[in-house]
Amino acid sequence: MVNYETFEYTEKLPGVHIHFFFNTVSPEQAGKPTGAGLWMIYGGPRPFSGFKQSDRPKNATQLCALAAKPDHSVQPNSGNCFNLPDVVQAVPVVDANCLLGPDPAFAVFTPLFAGQSVLVRGISPDENWWNIANPQNMAESCWLARDITTVSGDISTLGLIESPPLPEGANSDAFTVEITQITIDAQNRYVVVFTTQGFTEKLPGMHLHFFFNNVTQDQVGITGAGNRLMYGGPSPFTGYSTSNRPQAATQLCVTVVNPDHSVILDSGNCMQLPDVPTP
Repeated sequence: MVNYETFEYTEKLPGVHIHFFFNTVSPEQAGKPTGAGLWMIYGGPRPFSGFKQSDRPKNATQLCALAAKPDHSVQPNSGNCFNLPDVVQAVPVVDANCLLGPDPAFAVFTPLFAGQSVLVRGISPDENWWNIANPQNMAESCWLARDITTVSGDISTLGLIESPPLPEGANSDAFTVEITQITIDAQNRYVVVFTTQGFTEKLPGMHLHFFFNNVTQDQVGITGAGNRLMYGGPSPFTGYSTSNRPQAATQLCVTVVNPDHSVILDSGNCMQLPDVPTP
């Protein structure tokens, strides 16, 4: 539903009227004689409701309007464009680079300038990066850090987009977790205090798998058959009780896990359980 005002004329057909179009069409293409883009002739009444959500082109972020003469030629600079409420857009607050992946280790794909509005197509699993359409070529996408942007639209509609592999030689030790203390509470639960580095654990997203040391870390991922518990925080973890401990287990362990539940090897540690005698 598009509310609008006109100045110095009242729209009508035939007569001076309005052409509505999405911002995937340039103003010069929104009328005759050369306009080949998607545009709609309108002579009232208000508001305009000629387009549905399903009519929006994939890369459109705004709906636009121009005054048009009776012959359907548009008058340049006679209208404006307005952000669509069902489209998520991000605006960098400083000049920034859009990267090939959601991590500073990735190379620069294209520069962006402060105040430039870009179409958001998804979000990284840790929710720290936007996956955006490249303004220079909307068929391409790149990654923009979320903490340097303002955003409009409903971000709950965004899907998670997996990161490409880190560049060869990049620091893969950036995501770690460490158990710092294990105690037993009044309900006989293990109270596991831990700290993470390089990420904040959450589900869905990058998270943790806790397990006993009767299985190995390579057995507690998406393809492993080992017993483990997924956890998205916060510290402490209390998912296991003393009755859950396998007879052969002496330690409780943790590892960092990707959103697809694959393990980041050697990203965590194990600690002796307080109810098991130290060898």
